[in-house]
Amino acid sequence: RLIADSSLIQADASVDSLVECADESTGEIKKVSKTDPDAKAVGRAKYSGHLYLKNHITIDADTRIITDCHATPGAVQDCTVLNERLDYQIKSFGFEVKEMIADAGYGTGPVLNHLRSKKIRSYIPITDHNAGTKKPVYSNGFNYEWSKQRIKCPQGHYLYPHSKSYRGSIKFRMLGGHCKGCPLETKCLPATQK
Repeated sequence: RLIADSSLIQADASVDSLVECADESTGEIKKVSKTDPDAKAVGRAKYSGHLYLKNHITIDADTRIITDCHATPGAVQDCTVLNERLDYQIKSFGFEVKEMIADAGYGTGPVLNHLRSKKIRSYIPITDHNAGTKKPVYSNGFNYEWSKQRIKCPQGHYLYPHSKSYRGSIKFRMLGGHCKGCPLETKCLPATQK
């Protein structure tokens, strides 16, 4: 039985050290700390005004021994790290994991499906309303390209991952101002999803 959780650690970097730069792979403009590029702002009110790193810890529930410790930028969601870290532990240490225990931050479809595929019983509250579906479903002609992790709009432009909520849902954003002046701008998505 393994237990997974994470903790935010305030980085030794100031929000004043943030500068804008373009992501080399997507062209997306991001804010990066000059003094600690891995330190990120966290999208929760009680953590505003500071930059953070995050440690992802897994322990053996019976022996209480730490089996894995992995550091990421603070804005990385728990649910995006668990599958990789679990696979690493199984491969590296030969663990035969029967149960995984974690909080609601891990309760998303991809995590639960991964555990199910490995025949690992999960004790994780479900927070993803689409848990168990193979891929996200979008209406109005939007198509999710799983292999490239992007969404194609009805006009052929792409939306790329922008941010994640603390529950693991991903927000996408279109770059390049293609929405302005688009003939479908008022019809493509409800105002709450733009």
